[in-house]
Amino acid sequence: HELLSAAGIATVPEFVSAAKDEVTAFAERVGFPVVAKVVGPVHKSDVGGVTLGVKDLDTVAKEFDRLNGGTCADSYERLSKARDMAEHLQAYIILKGHYSALCLPNGNVVFNSTGNAGMATAGSGDVLTGIITGLLARGYKHAEACMTGMYLHGLAGDLAAKQVGMESLTASDLIHFLPQAFKRLND
Repeated sequence: HELLSAAGIATVPEFVSAAKDEVTAFAERVGFPVVAKVVGPVHKSDVGGVTLGVKDLDTVAKEFDRLNGGTCADSYERLSKARDMAEHLQAYIILKGHYSALCLPNGNVVFNSTGNAGMATAGSGDVLTGIITGLLARGYKHAEACMTGMYLHGLAGDLAAKQVGMESLTASDLIHFLPQAFKRLND
């Protein structure tokens, strides 16, 4: 917590509810990037935008629908609504899944090519949040931190799956293979 504060990133207690306007209001009060755990995954916000991350597969639907305030008929509608929300809030929204999608404030969507089904495990979203938060603390711009974080998270998952298999993959495995993912990124 102290390291994040020193880097100009505030943290919000986990009891904050999953209301996007609450995260935005808090960000406006503190005036610098915020990391908050909301409905499971952690979210990042600043005065001009909010990054909302949502979990894998079935929980993505429920969590995003809760954030959005309605139920989506299918994944295309959910992605369209996430894109619209990112544009409206000037936010970075990550929908995790087989090909995680980053919805950008300009209305574009970036799909991640790394990752696997074994990453649909408890704590995986927390690892992604930690990676993105670390990149923000190192001075990465919001879009760069989200794109790089998604890629590294998935790559660590792919490296872990080759070593331990998808069926037994844990969030700790992702952390263990993160240095190798960074090394590959730099090679």
